[in-house]
Amino acid sequence: MPAMPRDDPTTVRTTPQTSQTQPAPSTPVKNMPQVPHPITAPSGQSAGKNASDSSQMEFEAKSARDGAWYDVATFLSHRSLETSDLEVLVRFSGFGPEEDEWVNVLKNVRQRSLPCESSECAAVLQGDLILCFQEGKEQALYFDARVLDAQRRRHDVRGCRCRFLVRYEHDQSEEIVPLRKICRRPETDYRLHQIHSGSAASMNAQKTGTDPLAGNSLVVNAPATAPQKLPTPLPAGESEAPPAKIA
Repeated sequence: MPAMPRDDPTTVRTTPQTSQTQPAPSTPVKNMPQVPHPITAPSGQSAGKNASDSSQMEFEAKSARDGAWYDVATFLSHRSLETSDLEVLVRFSGFGPEEDEWVNVLKNVRQRSLPCESSECAAVLQGDLILCFQEGKEQALYFDARVLDAQRRRHDVRGCRCRFLVRYEHDQSEEIVPLRKICRRPETDYRLHQIHSGSAASMNAQKTGTDPLAGNSLVVNAPATAPQKLPTPLPAGESEAPPAKIA
């Protein structure tokens, strides 16, 4: 059984439910030579990405056999249907040629989802589309899911202890999962940049002794006269003695 090419070493990919070759579609197609076509990102595409990103963009594809998402090792060929839909023949990472599959580019191919690190739980918000690891009795696969709620917890030496209520889109089932089962979409990178920028600004302010809100345009006017301190009440039957004159 090939190892799951995700960050969690305890999870493994299971083979799609059937390994039989798919029958040829009835729609006429124009086949291209089956030569690997590695797709690289533009020169500026990797700017602002995580340090783990390489210059070559990574993709994942949704298998029609089980509805789960798998990492793409390479694109072998492509073809255009008479319906103007573009399909690519993909080889899934960790699988052999017998599992190659034609996949619709627009619907079932996208940039690879990113496994979450312990410090990235703040970037997972309610309503987000995520890729979530669902463990069943017979298989454990990655499926699309929506975050319904997030329970934030204080981190400890084990890392993130937050819990997320998710609803899987393929069967509408709900489950509470830890962060390690979640892969976030690359579109959420900007949130991490904002979080890191805010943390850096706060640390710099603490080092320099400046107020991070110094640039705030809100002006608070001081009162025209300083508030007067009220006299301390004396016990009953006593009178306040005049201050002694210092010789």
